[in-house]
Amino acid sequence: MTMARAVSRPGWMPPVVSNQALADVRNHYSRLVLHRPLCMTGKAVLLAGEYEGSPAVLKILTAGEARWRRRHDAEGRAYERFAADPPPVRTPRMLAPPARGLLLIEHLTGSPAAAQRYPDVIALPVVESVLACADALAAWPGGTRFAEDAGRPALTAADLAAAADIGVSGGALQAWAGDLTSIPQVFSHGDLLLTNALATGTEIALLDWEHAGLRPSGYDHALLWLTLMDHPAAQARVAAHAAGRAAFRFYICALLLREMRIHREAASVPQVARRYRALRRLADVVFAEFRTRVDH
Repeated sequence: MTMARAVSRPGWMPPVVSNQALADVRNHYSRLVLHRPLCMTGKAVLLAGEYEGSPAVLKILTAGEARWRRRHDAEGRAYERFAADPPPVRTPRMLAPPARGLLLIEHLTGSPAAAQRYPDVIALPVVESVLACADALAAWPGGTRFAEDAGRPALTAADLAAAADIGVSGGALQAWAGDLTSIPQVFSHGDLLLTNALATGTEIALLDWEHAGLRPSGYDHALLWLTLMDHPAAQARVAAHAAGRAAFRFYICALLLREMRIHREAASVPQVARRYRALRRLADVVFAEFRTRVDH
């Protein structure tokens, strides 16, 4: 603990970063020079700097819950696997091995494809490029390195509770999920949002790999389709691209339930409440189609 008290702390360092975390940074990445904060989420802080002459981003986990530590550790393993077997899409390079609560990667120059999870403005060519990335990842043989990881179940108890709240049969959803167990799994990003796509000028780079893993084909497409709900033309492009992917329609339903639950829990914020109402209207349409499927 003496080391944590003695560590040098820049005046711009966010207060949520503990002295112990900074001591850990110095111990593991002694040649890292930190310059400024990039962003803060509810679970981590990203700092810009330089490591051995390369522009760097240091991700420091600040959330103490076990689930966020598992996700942070999973992202570190993903970058280690990418270093051994590079994926077919642009990603930041891992600059040094990850440590507990720390991840040091290349700082790529570019602009996020969107500023919000549900973007106000999009560019259709960028959406097409992101879809091409999803295709390339699904065909990547190196994805088999993720086979040993424990995946999130297709439906959780919270998802089924959300379904019950809107009068959707949990049993029918579970039966549909069971039908997917025979479908070969492919590698997917797991959080394919436009906010996680960086336009570098010559290509699209994908960021935030903490949810990467093997899933039935169509998961990434379903999440992208859902978060583009304010852009019907883009949704149509995604749906056309996902035609024939057996899990696409299922994951639209499953992810819609998750998004509704998350937004309802934070609905005291007016903007979140508006999005929840929009998701609820979308659910009326999506689950009407689901009921038709069940009836037939």
